[in-house]
Amino acid sequence: NLYGATDLYRSRMMRYFIRTDKLKNVLELKNTFFPKEKSLVPEDWVELSGYLLEKLYGDLTRAEEYLRSQIEDLRSMLEISVRLAPENPASRYNYAKYFLENGNFENSKQELKLSIECFEKLQKLSKKDIYRQIDACRLLGERYASTREYLKAQETYTKGITLFQNENQKNGFSGDKNTGMLYADMGNLEYFISGDMDAALKNYEMAVKNK
Repeated sequence: NLYGATDLYRSRMMRYFIRTDKLKNVLELKNTFFPKEKSLVPEDWVELSGYLLEKLYGDLTRAEEYLRSQIEDLRSMLEISVRLAPENPASRYNYAKYFLENGNFENSKQELKLSIECFEKLQKLSKKDIYRQIDACRLLGERYASTREYLKAQETYTKGITLFQNENQKNGFSGDKNTGMLYADMGNLEYFISGDMDAALKNYEMAVKNK
């Protein structure tokens, strides 16, 4: 009665718990919102579904491991985020990762393409967006490489590496593990496919440098 269809107070509480990584509290609040689409703004659906995706398939502390089995309705929440925020690249990126985790490689490829297109339309990227765009290039390139579309894989890897290098030169942007894996993927392409040993070595060295 006080807050209407969108409970701003509780949605901000949930956002706080996501950003301070309190999974138990997030799950408790999630159950008050799902499946009512209008109970959250689109950006909150994107953030909530992305957070729970990482928790379901990522590492949890021993104290939180029992909560993994309580992460439910993930695909439905991802679909809500894509439906309500189709131009948000994070919604596409999260959905693509869900498909990858479940072996649906063709759908993951399509969502990764859409994600990268949406990232490229943004006039301003947050630090988190840059990491996601770099990783989307890595994941899409790996999909191409897996079906022997090596030229497309190389072009996609190059797009991600160029983005990283530009951001690194502009403001000292540091790479993460996924950036390192991107360089390793490029190194593998040069070592095993094109036979360019010098280029492969440089990319392997960059992979090690980027964790």
